[in-house]
Amino acid sequence: MANLSHLYISDMDNPQISWKWDTAPPLLAMIFEPGDKETKLHTETYEGESHEYVDVRYRATAKQAISRLEAKGLSFDRVKRWVASLLGLTVPELESSLASDEAAQEFEEGKPKDEKTPEEGDDYDEDIANDPTYAYEVLTDDGYFELAALLSLWPALLAAKPEDAVMFDGSDAALVMDSKEILETDFVKEARDALQDRLNTTSALLEFLRRPTPEAIEFVKDRLAEMSEDDFLRKVVVPVLEAEGYQNVKVIQHHGPTEFGTDLKPMRKSEMGKWYYEGAQAKAERIDQDMAPHVWAQIETAFGVKFSDEADNTPKSLDRMYLFMAKGATTNGLRYLQEKSFGRTVRFFDPDDIAALVLRHDLLGNLT
Repeated sequence: MANLSHLYISDMDNPQISWKWDTAPPLLAMIFEPGDKETKLHTETYEGESHEYVDVRYRATAKQAISRLEAKGLSFDRVKRWVASLLGLTVPELESSLASDEAAQEFEEGKPKDEKTPEEGDDYDEDIANDPTYAYEVLTDDGYFELAALLSLWPALLAAKPEDAVMFDGSDAALVMDSKEILETDFVKEARDALQDRLNTTSALLEFLRRPTPEAIEFVKDRLAEMSEDDFLRKVVVPVLEAEGYQNVKVIQHHGPTEFGTDLKPMRKSEMGKWYYEGAQAKAERIDQDMAPHVWAQIETAFGVKFSDEADNTPKSLDRMYLFMAKGATTNGLRYLQEKSFGRTVRFFDPDDIAALVLRHDLLGNLT
């Protein structure tokens, strides 16, 4: 009985990739469908006793495998782009390393070209560019097993004839399952469930990237409260707006508080095929009831300023104004601004909003 599972393409004597059943990658879910399952019952004698075993295989064609991978967004071009990005290479550099017949053969067999392990400080990019086996090992060691396997499988799939067999032989499943379980189990579904479990676990572990923790929010808010208005504008507001996709985010130099009513030149962003124009004010001090009328006067001035876009040279005015408040506003101050802005598109960003944007766009380095 086999002690490894194998995936074969065309050549049924030489597996493309091998693994133990209990650590099998979810490639099954990428390549095969439940209807591809084949089982065969046979008996083996061990130490004078007969034992019944079930061989399990999944069989498709190279054409089917290619179509299924592409339908899942796992085309060879995308795989190469992902791998190149992870390894710090360009796609042409990666393709050059895969083009070597000798290296490609060793890559498919999973054997390193030599036993030399790069010392710390070596030029890793050069090693990777000249040895695709090393690229495979780096991806595997870093936890990108499926991506490494796909990088190996795609050239073999493209070299195969459309009708050539692509077969998964999971004979070693008998080491962990009895015959009845093997016959009844939908291994493709199990592979998909394993992928979903990994996705859920990873999402939970890395949730802080999508939804900042309260501690991270408070840390950023404390830093915002220490910033001068100029630093707040240049190190936080401008980078946030640029990261959000706004164009022409430029600070207006040397202007009076009521000259333009905005700290930035009119920005623009395309929505549904049309340009929308925005202005922004940055306030480092907490806006109270006494300060609110002065802030509103600036906002009103900004809406009244006419400007032209070099794209068409026609007069325009702002569609929206953004007010970024590093220390927020008092209840009365904010109520005054909200009442005055009724009917106008003014968006208010308090310290919590700004902190979330800073964390989302990885701008913590701007706060020091």
